[in-house]
Amino acid sequence: RDMPGTWIANIRIPATAALLAAVPAPAAPPAWLPWDSPVETGAALEWTQASDVRVVAAQLRLAPVPEAHGRGITVSSEHMSIDYTPNPLVDSVGRRLRRTQTNVSAGLTRDWQVGPRDEINAGARYREGYSDFRAIWIDEYYTQQFGGFAAFEKASPRAFGASAGWARELWEGGTRLEVDYAFDHENIAPGYERIFGPGGGGLERGRDHLDNHQIRVSAEGLADARTRLRGDLFAIKVSERDWRFAAQGQANWNPLGDWVLRGSAFYARESTRTQDEEDIGTAPAADGELWAYGVRAAVEHPLAASWTGGISLRFYRDNGQVENSLFTVTTAAPALLTRSAEVYVRYAKGRHALRLSLAGRADRYAAPRSDIAPFANLYSDRDWLRVGAAYQIEW
Repeated sequence: RDMPGTWIANIRIPATAALLAAVPAPAAPPAWLPWDSPVETGAALEWTQASDVRVVAAQLRLAPVPEAHGRGITVSSEHMSIDYTPNPLVDSVGRRLRRTQTNVSAGLTRDWQVGPRDEINAGARYREGYSDFRAIWIDEYYTQQFGGFAAFEKASPRAFGASAGWARELWEGGTRLEVDYAFDHENIAPGYERIFGPGGGGLERGRDHLDNHQIRVSAEGLADARTRLRGDLFAIKVSERDWRFAAQGQANWNPLGDWVLRGSAFYARESTRTQDEEDIGTAPAADGELWAYGVRAAVEHPLAASWTGGISLRFYRDNGQVENSLFTVTTAAPALLTRSAEVYVRYAKGRHALRLSLAGRADRYAAPRSDIAPFANLYSDRDWLRVGAAYQIEW
């Protein structure tokens, strides 16, 4: 789901990348790097498991330390494995199998200080492969159903995007205002439907790409000596869909002593009307609008010298997705309810930082409608286990 705050991005590189950051750091960046300011190297490794889906992922990042300016590079990869199981009640063609995919991506960022309190930034990114297991599942369904037709075209999943933004510190040590725009183009697995009648026997092919535009306005600052607040407003436009508007708020509060409370909440809403509604129709949610909301709460406390422990709880809910195609079968997900809990520890001392985490998540879908019956096993209830480790060092 592409609502803000819904999923944590899974962008990483093969597991060996996590070892690179453990190499003792020199006092300054190596001469061959195009950096003349302090930089930090970060590496992350994560394993996520459900009964029929496995994800192993890692990330390697090199960027200026906070408060510095310059270039940033992220190289990442993700290996996904799914047990594809068709619904035998409506699918006599499909067969069970295990399918795997490894995606690879890279991103570049650059920011510049353009005045005493102003900065501008730009970025570009590219990914080869599908972004999540849902896309792999959908691709496998259409490949098995229609792969033998001459009109069938094998999907080429990839994505690229760019962003640009401006930020200003409104007053010394006070509120920071940010405005940015991002564009992403993604090749997806198109849907297919059989054409019957005179001259039939062919296929009708659905949309094979999506363009996403996002505008974000953000403000962050100290409310008092113990409270830090942040607010974000989003306007998002996806191909053939109406504008989606969302708001997200975050707060960090240190009420007493060493205790820190962290909280966040978001809400998003989108009309089900599309630009081509008169021609293609829609399958709207019950109240004529799509909505989603989520909340997160965490508490942290020092455990020992340089170590901090925390517990985080998350809740997410939506009323489903809209399908704006003429096809009899739709890939639109039914309503979803997600609950998750995470325990983690952080270590920070000098130039080194480490985070270890263990999380569980329960996804519960509403009963699938008849038009998504072929995808009943994709949108089935799942219990997830996630283990993560991240390390960072400053040069």
